This record gives sequence, structure tokens and C-alpha cells, in this order.
Amino acid sequence: MEMKNDWAFFVENHSDQQLFGENTRRIEFVDPNESLIMQQSLRQSITNPELILRANHQWVTVLLDNQIIYQYQETAKQENPGLLFTKITLPKDYYQKTLRIVTKSPFKYYAGLPAQVFLGEADEIARFFLMHSVPQMIILFICLGISLSAVVMLISRKKLNKQRIALTGLLCAFSLLVGIQSSVNNLSTGTLFTPDKLSLWYSLTSILIPIALTSYYWLRNTLYRKWYLPVIIIEYSLLATTIFSLITQQIPLPMILQVASGLNVFLTLYTAMISLLEAASDNRFYVICSPGIVMAAVIHCFFYIQLFIGAANLIIDWPMILFTALAVLICGYHFWEEYTALSKHKKEVQSSAIRSASFDQKLESLTLYFSSLIHKKNQEQTQPINLTLSILEEHYQEAFKKLNGKLTCTFSLQKKNQLLEEELLQLLIQVFEKLLVLKQHIGCDATLHITQKDDQLIIESQMEPYSRPTFDQTIQEDLSFYRQELQDLVGKKRGRYERLEHQMIIRLSQIT
Repeated sequence: MEMKNDWAFFVENHSDQQLFGENTRRIEFVDPNESLIMQQSLRQSITNPELILRANHQWVTVLLDNQIIYQYQETAKQENPGLLFTKITLPKDYYQKTLRIVTKSPFKYYAGLPAQVFLGEADEIARFFLMHSVPQMIILFICLGISLSAVVMLISRKKLNKQRIALTGLLCAFSLLVGIQSSVNNLSTGTLFTPDKLSLWYSLTSILIPIALTSYYWLRNTLYRKWYLPVIIIEYSLLATTIFSLITQQIPLPMILQVASGLNVFLTLYTAMISLLEAASDNRFYVICSPGIVMAAVIHCFFYIQLFIGAANLIIDWPMILFTALAVLICGYHFWEEYTALSKHKKEVQSSAIRSASFDQKLESLTLYFSSLIHKKNQEQTQPINLTLSILEEHYQEAFKKLNGKLTCTFSLQKKNQLLEEELLQLLIQVFEKLLVLKQHIGCDATLHITQKDDQLIIESQMEPYSRPTFDQTIQEDLSFYRQELQDLVGKKRGRYERLEHQMIIRLSQIT
């Protein structure tokens, strides 16, 4: 059972100031470093009695009648109290004796907070805390699953940008921090760590969780990013102060956490306002997530106000529930984006494979066509000819004429009527085909220059007139396929492919 009722509260050396009742509110008349005494008579008959005590940044002394049975006091290694969560085995003759718990805190915010006390059979207490730790363990596993899934889906994407990596990193950090804080608040694992370690982890996660979340929101902002920047500056200034205090030991972490709690009251409401403005600007992330963000901000603000007006030992950990709900909501949208990107990439791969197979068939048919053309001309002429650039030029000039266009070719070769080997023939066919695709989409005439310098073949193509928006938006996907095919063939020739703003340059290191 949790011992909530029948307590008598009074300050040491001020027995005239007494309160009776529950231990759910801060005792207002207790100053820092003053001892708050809470006591009651133990009338529960238990065979193997065990006491569980939880105190928030307070030094604690537990007495049974006037005999000290437990003490948590200042030491040379620990000057400030932490989050105490401990088990105390009561003696067999505890019945009808007076339990007295003396708490004292150097911090104004934690002075006067009553301790949280549980009493019961040793086996029953272990079972009780194990059952009550299930929600925290579920939260921990959910957060770990979210983080791992986000990393796996990010790795699965082929094309990444810095913002996407940053968003995924912040999401993973946010989820992991929520999971860690759920472990710190876990009733069954809290006794495994010392009070100063529990305080350190709880304070750090309480400060870092809002930083990770607001940084994620800031990256998601579009029109109002500069208006949300002050929130980021405040959060990171608080983090810098925390790091400075850890190094210099000048400001205790509980005091920083108190300031952070006060700031979060305003920052959560400001975040809700920005999210609504972004949603009104058709930001898809905020259109879907802003209802959850606003609801979490209002409840979160109400929780902090409860703490400031004196609530203590709150049973429901609202920040943990809200942060977990936000993690699930945001990750749901984030994963939907990742799934959409992966599906789009899969369709592009399938489409590219289909186009590649179609292009291979077209390339093969064109090669057979030119071979048959050469054979036909050889039959018509007495002097045998071979496949040269002039034959390709004649064919594609006719193709341009059918599209009411003009193709101009200039060749500067070391040998006239230079023969084309199979790989070079396929590459040049692709160059001409690419020009033909451009003609079909933007209706431009084309100029092609092929120059041979020593052991390099330089192929330059240019379209006139040139319209960049049409080129980028209309036929980017079509040209990306041709560009990749060209790069592959140039690689086979141990050459170099270079794409400038208005032209394409292919340099082949070996010419036969």
C-alpha cells in the first residue's frame, strides 16, 4: 500500500506549525535547509515488512520511534542530494511504533516536498513494482524500436540530403532520450542506481528531450523558421549552461531543471502557435501533426503549472506520456515519408530497368539497321564502304527534318571516313538519340561537334534556343536515363563524361 493519509507534518523546532492529512502537496512554510518531519503510527500487521521510500533532491533520515533505521546524508563526494529511491527492511517489532521521516533540501523548489512511502510484504512489494514498471518498459521498447526503424529506413534510401539525415538523427535522439527517462522513472530499476546518478540522468534527459524536439520542429518549419529561432537559441543556451555547470560545479542541476521547467511553460505554448501558423501555410507535416502538438502543449503547460502551485507526488507522469505520444505521432509521419520515398525509388528502378531493356532493343535494332544500310550501299557501289560518322549524320538529320528541326554536325578527325567500332558506335547512337529526345520535348535545333585531339575524342552538343526551366522540370527523368547510359559506356572506354550548363562533353582516352 502507498501510505498517503494520516500523516502529521511539522518543521523541526517549530512544533506550533502542524498539518495533518495527505502527502500530495508541498508544505509551503518550509524553507531551504529546514527539516520537514512527517510521522504516523504503523498499525498494519505484516509478517515480513518492507518500506519503499522515494524523495526528490532531499536529505533523508528515517526513524522508528527514536531509533534511526536509515539515513541519506551529505558526504564529501556528494554535496547536493539526488533522486532517492530505496528499500528499507523494518524490524519484526515495528507494530504500533511511530514512523518518522525527516527530509531537508538546500533547494527552494524541493524544500517542503513530502516523501513518497510504500509499505507491504517484501514479496508483494517486489511484485507490485514489477507490475507498475510495465508501462515504462513498454515505452522503452517502443522508443528503441522507433530509433532502430528510423535508422534502417534512412540507410535504405539511396538519395540522402543533410536535412533528412539531421531530421532522422534528431528523431532517434528524441526517442532514445524518452526511453532513457522512462527507465529512470521505472519503480523497479530506480533502486539499482545511486541518487546522484538518477538525478543526473533525469535532469539531463529532461533538458535534452525538449531540445531534440524543438530542433526537429525548427527543421520542419518553412515560412516561420526565423520566428521559431528564439526557441532554439533559448534551448541551446540552457544546454550550454548545463554543460558549464557540470564542468565547474557552480550551478546544481536541480536549479537548472527548475529554470527549464519554468521556460517550458512558455515555449510549449509558443510552439503550439507556430505549428498552427505553419499548418495554415499548408506545411504538410504541421497539417497532420499540429493537432497532437497543440494538445500536448496545453497538457504539458497544465502539468508544469501544477508543479509551480505546489503539487507533489503526482501519480501520472504526464510529460512521459505526452512525449511518447508525440514520438509515435511524429515517427508515424516520418516513416510515411520514408516509405513514400522508398516506393518512389523502387518504381524508378523498375521504370529504369524497363527503359534500359527497351533502349537495348532499340540500340540493337539501330545497329542492325546501319549494318543493313552499309550492306545495301556496298551493293550499289563498286567501292566497299564502312560505317562512318557521315552515315550516322545523314540518318539523324533525316530524323530531325521529320520533326521540323535541323541538326548541324561538324567533324574534325585525324582520318577522314574514320571507322566506328561497336562500342563507339553505340555511344554515338546514344548521343544522337539524346539530341532527338531534346528535340521532341523543347523543339530546339541541335549542333554537334566531334573533335579528335591526339588520343582524345571530344563530343560536344548544344541546343539553341535554350530554356532551363523547361529542361529541368519537363524531361529531367528522361535525360537522367540517357546520361547514365552514356556514363556507363564512357567508363568502358576508360574515358570521362562531363556535363556543362549548355553542353555535354565526352572525352575518350583510347581511339582506334
